[in-house]
Amino acid sequence: MLLDNQFLRAWFLQNGDKYFGSYFWSNSIDVMVLATPYLASQRSQMENFKQGTVAKALGIEIDESRLHDALYDIQVCKSIYDIVSPYKM
Repeated sequence: MLLDNQFLRAWFLQNGDKYFGSYFWSNSIDVMVLATPYLASQRSQMENFKQGTVAKALGIEIDESRLHDALYDIQVCKSIYDIVSPYKM
């Protein structure tokens, strides 16, 4: 996600490294951007477009008490990606 890139770029700068972008050779993937067209027909009925709401709309079981836990959020994001990705193998 864009926020993660900004966070990492700031961390690199704080640690004296101005070359964050030179370490990566591909564009980032924003799973929520991928989910937008996938859920377009349901969007008007959705309360919001937060990760937990999107996951539920895709039929992913969510543990509300674990939302915003970093590792759990990564797992939920991966589950969303597995459904909405056009790059399925």
